[in-house]
Amino acid sequence: MPREFEIVEHKNLPGLEVFFVNVRYRAAHAHADLECCLLLGGSAEFSSEGRTILLSAGDFVLLRPCLVHEIRARGAGALCLAVQASPGLCRDWAGSGALEFEFASGGARLTPVKLERFRHGMLSLARCYLERGGGYEFEAMGRLNLLLSQLAANFGRVPAGRGRQALRAERLRRVLEYMEANCSRKLLLGELAGREGLSVSYLSHFFRDNLNTTFQDYLAGLRCERARRLLAEPGCSLLDASVGSGFSDVKYMNRAFLSRFGCTAREYRAGYSGAAERPGPAAQEFFTEAQSLELLGKLGA
Repeated sequence: MPREFEIVEHKNLPGLEVFFVNVRYRAAHAHADLECCLLLGGSAEFSSEGRTILLSAGDFVLLRPCLVHEIRARGAGALCLAVQASPGLCRDWAGSGALEFEFASGGARLTPVKLERFRHGMLSLARCYLERGGGYEFEAMGRLNLLLSQLAANFGRVPAGRGRQALRAERLRRVLEYMEANCSRKLLLGELAGREGLSVSYLSHFFRDNLNTTFQDYLAGLRCERARRLLAEPGCSLLDASVGSGFSDVKYMNRAFLSRFGCTAREYRAGYSGAAERPGPAAQEFFTEAQSLELLGKLGA
């Protein structure tokens, strides 16, 4: 299945992203985060591993880190609430495979009562994450961990394999987690190659083969996401944002912003609204923060 590798934007909290989106079609892709996608309206097919799960409103599907998946709505579109969580959030105390859940739907694993409880938990997390009230960081992480505990109690995990494909997937997870944790400092491909016991040439090809991008482009994307969070903070200068995100100076940060967002860092900050819409193909429409809060009100959450 042809695919792209998506860098998850953790706009409000490191390691956690919550958003609403109306999907008509999303081409095959993967990302380093676990994604739990709750369908709020319409129906959609989620395809991966040679299987297709048909999801109806009120149900959710689990997409483990680095799982290549494709989404196709039936009808005009499928309204989804997505929660994306980085494995690094719980790796130290729950293990590296804690979020390696099976590709399955909530309806196939939970009773109707548990499914409704989980749906309510996701909506409550979304409101907490979007409203950002006092102490919301602790509440959001608490609500996320409650959801993860329900998943751990009801969903199987994919066992760690020993074949070449399993080893490649584990290496990919290690490399991406290390890059995310260290992207704000000088980071060279040679350092990663040394950690993995590989040649620079091999790791360079490994990036292209598995992520459809280069090491430098992926690193620049990570730094852009960190810089855009910094630029949203009051009093953060362009220089502070460039240094804090790992760019050597403002010029290189602007060049990366132009490539990724179509504007300079200064222009991005001037138009910042607290939750900028994601760039994306016309086959999916991301909700703004105001639209998301309005939708939550309509849903009674």
